[in-house]
Amino acid sequence: MTTLCSLRTFRKDLSRLTKWTILAGLLAASPSLLQADEYLNGDVEELMSDGDSTYRFTGPYSRAYGNSPIEIGSYNSNNAFIIENGATGSNHNSDVSIGVGEFGSNSMQVTGADSKWETTWTGFNAPFLYLGRGSGSNSLIIDEGGTFKGRYATMGVGEDDDHRSDNNTVLVDGTGSSLEFAGSFNIGELLASGNTVTVSNGASLKSQNLFVGFGGDNNSVTVTGTNSTWINQTDFSIGGYETHDNKLTISDGAKATSGTVGASSFRIGGTFGSGSEVLVTGEGSSFTIGGDMQIGSVDASGSFLTAADEGIFVLGSDSFSTTLSFDGDGSFRLNNGYVAWHGNHVDDFTNFIVDGRFQFWDNETSQWITGAEGDFVIEFLSGLDGSAFTGGLYNGLEGYTIITSIPEPSTWALLGLALGGVTLHRFRSNRAKNRAA
Repeated sequence: MTTLCSLRTFRKDLSRLTKWTILAGLLAASPSLLQADEYLNGDVEELMSDGDSTYRFTGPYSRAYGNSPIEIGSYNSNNAFIIENGATGSNHNSDVSIGVGEFGSNSMQVTGADSKWETTWTGFNAPFLYLGRGSGSNSLIIDEGGTFKGRYATMGVGEDDDHRSDNNTVLVDGTGSSLEFAGSFNIGELLASGNTVTVSNGASLKSQNLFVGFGGDNNSVTVTGTNSTWINQTDFSIGGYETHDNKLTISDGAKATSGTVGASSFRIGGTFGSGSEVLVTGEGSSFTIGGDMQIGSVDASGSFLTAADEGIFVLGSDSFSTTLSFDGDGSFRLNNGYVAWHGNHVDDFTNFIVDGRFQFWDNETSQWITGAEGDFVIEFLSGLDGSAFTGGLYNGLEGYTIITSIPEPSTWALLGLALGGVTLHRFRSNRAKNRAA
């Protein structure tokens, strides 16, 4: 199995290459973009669907479309709408659609500092961004400090098996680049698989609610790199009815929060589905979660929250609470990662372990093993801030209960854990007994 170290190096390389891979892919898929018809500023109409064409706002140009819906690639392919060099565009109470009908490979890009697109609304109007409506391989790119703001977004809405909406991509890349939705963001909503969202290199994503893989397989969200963030105010779910292998990854120092505002829910795994996973991996990578958490679902398999390579899940805080329950085979997986839960939850964690809800990665057998009490360290940090327990990585955890899998002896020594009279020998002896049993 690939080691976490090599995976980590791969992810770092991938985060650097993703942006240019997507851009190069767009050009390779449609070479005519290099010699396309081009429409500039005032010549750009609401319907951008001539095919093999580029529509461009370049700063300091600004354009408000009023109540007109915007369509980029309506029953045609290889249309690109670019907002650059500080240009701005907007529409009001109406949708923006990228890729409508059976033809795909259309794109929208907002690039450069002060470049911006905004969809505004009044009252109960619900304008959407649609990325892929019956078509696939469409893209939205926000980079080099550009911003996009809207109310709702749906990525991947197929019409039938012959008109699916697969392999659409969103890339938000670079410091100051941001994608923000005041309402829900649905990724892989209906007959839609392989759709991906990547937030990298200091960029940010904000949403009211976020749902991954409600109606499709292999949809994913990745937030990666120091200062990259995702803030989700209320509800989050991953996996839907009979959907498979949908994933959220927080890696390489990125930070995410969900459910910190009002009554919120966190759900992983859909009925008769499989392979729903949230992974937090890498030093400084964290996912803070509030509200009502449910890990797993009836008749679902493979619903996991995985903390690896010093990543941490933080449940609750002084200002919002978190409840935790399990269904199906839902569980936490720990491989030198942490789960911290606000309050004294030593007994709760212990009971969850007894119920088979915590697994650890075993280097001797190279597999995940459902653990027993002796396979984990649990500590209520009363009067401690968590720094010693996490090798200096995470402060501010006083008043939390933290759990981790038993590390290898070298890692244990580096962490400098001081857990009263409990010794490493005792824990590793218990692990050996558990394996023998």
